[in-house]
Amino acid sequence: MARRRSGSTDSLLIVALLIGGAIYAIRDHITDLMTLGASLIVIAILFLLLRFLIALVSNWFAALRKVRVRKRVVEKARGIAQQQSDALARRRAQLIQRDAYGNVQTEKWAKEIHHFLFKHARPSLAEDEQALLHDCARELTGVVEGIAKAELIARPLAQLFSDNMSPAEFEALCSEELGRAGARHAVHVLGEVT
Repeated sequence: MARRRSGSTDSLLIVALLIGGAIYAIRDHITDLMTLGASLIVIAILFLLLRFLIALVSNWFAALRKVRVRKRVVEKARGIAQQQSDALARRRAQLIQRDAYGNVQTEKWAKEIHHFLFKHARPSLAEDEQALLHDCARELTGVVEGIAKAELIARPLAQLFSDNMSPAEFEALCSEELGRAGARHAVHVLGEVT
């Protein structure tokens, strides 16, 4: 399968041809004014300068491409998370809980977001996008958290309820709703109220 040259390679080729043409155009003047050794040194320096410019432009195009791919990853993941906002909101309500000391425990929710991104969203991404998924993980975690939190705020408890919830999941959902309503007592362990 033949690989197609990208636009950045074409641009680099044009720059190289322009610099090569400039060197060719002034070569007669260089040799008239300088000795052959000095001309070779000038040509070598120009060649090194050309290599440096090509590398610089190439890196610049690679960075631009990475930014574009990163934006695509974030937008695709946002779309997938919005499609799954019900499930994400329900899982957030189930997994974020307070321990016996009143501290909010978010570790299970963080694992759920990681699972969502790498097991559910990743297969929907192109190969180059999948390669950047780890680099975007922190930003994507914020996106998923924002969508799940907004869904919890926007929807009443009854819409997040599911018939196939376990008792512990139901209690966690009720605890989240009571906490948002300002209740000071929360359910920590199945059947125990503090």
